[in-house]
Amino acid sequence: MKKSIIKVLSFALVAVMMCAVLVSCGGPNKDPKKAEEALKAAGYEVRLVENDEADEDGAVAYIQAMKSLTDFVQIAYYDSKDAASKAYEEAKKVYEEGKEEYEALGIELIVKQSGTMVYMGTKDAIKAAK
Repeated sequence: MKKSIIKVLSFALVAVMMCAVLVSCGGPNKDPKKAEEALKAAGYEVRLVENDEADEDGAVAYIQAMKSLTDFVQIAYYDSKDAASKAYEEAKKVYEEGKEEYEALGIELIVKQSGTMVYMGTKDAIKAAK
């Protein structure tokens, strides 16, 4: 009886830890203002543009943040997942076109979509935007 309780508790503890790890692995904050605050606190120069309503591409907010020429992030927030998917495809094309230049400068960029948000930047900048 004790062994089975210990096994169940151990499994539950591992499950809780895995959830915590998976939650912390995401991209920038889904709230543009919170992402802006986090980036500023981490020493980035930040520019946040919020639209009263979605623009022609469906974007409702943009963030550009830079700490150095090799440490930056661009985040776009969209009103729908479809608009974000279209923007993500464009971001991937831009990345592929400049990939050799980024690599020559030693910049490893991450380009991802998370729901209605699309971001491209360095690992450190993305982490700072949480």
